Amino acid sequence: MFTIEQILINLLQISCLLCRGATPFRQPLCQLCLAVCPDNQQACQCCGLPMMVSTRLMCGQCLNQPPVYQHCYSAFQYRFPVNHIIHRIKYSRQIALIKPLTASLAEVLRERYHQQPWPEAIIPVPLHKKRLQQRGYNQALLLAKALNRLLKDKSMVLDRGLVKRIRATQAQQQLKASERRRNIRGAFACNKTTAYQHVAVVDDVVTTGETVSELSRTLKKQGVKTIDVWCLARTPANLP
Repeated sequence: MFTIEQILINLLQISCLLCRGATPFRQPLCQLCLAVCPDNQQACQCCGLPMMVSTRLMCGQCLNQPPVYQHCYSAFQYRFPVNHIIHRIKYSRQIALIKPLTASLAEVLRERYHQQPWPEAIIPVPLHKKRLQQRGYNQALLLAKALNRLLKDKSMVLDRGLVKRIRATQAQQQLKASERRRNIRGAFACNKTTAYQHVAVVDDVVTTGETVSELSRTLKKQGVKTIDVWCLARTPANLP
């Protein structure tokens, strides 16, 4: 039986935060906008880059030189309208948009880990305290919290205190690919020792992978053996 409150909520409609069309009260993005978001199902199972050939599990780059982390899983490609949505989350405080994108990512993860062990912990990419003060929130932490709620049956812990950002780096999106590794080098440190053997690093977008790679190096120095990267979107190789 539905309560009167539940019936009213189901009947109420709001404007989609992207196209301004009608959408149910608890769905900030309408089904049409979600449907046109480009998924990343056909991707390298190692670095997560979109691939043209669906029969291969790994791209040529990863076969020759695998990344520091073991897998990168994302729900979408970082193209319109996903790039527009994530920009609103990060810079326009429209954090309600995290929920529908995270639900899609959770579906991808359940499929990927169907016959594989889940990580022991979820580690959000930390912001430096100066950037956190400017923005007011860490979108990677909000994403990690949402995933933790959706995947609560998987017995993973959300560890927001294991890693800290010790350098106030320049924003990566302002740099060329060749400059990003130098910019992020030495940016992270662990606050404590850990017994984790398998963790998931969570960020909103992976572009060149330098940020999550540097964080992975920091974790591996602490003895973590397997690191998976979870992100809302992966930038195609032909984009900056």
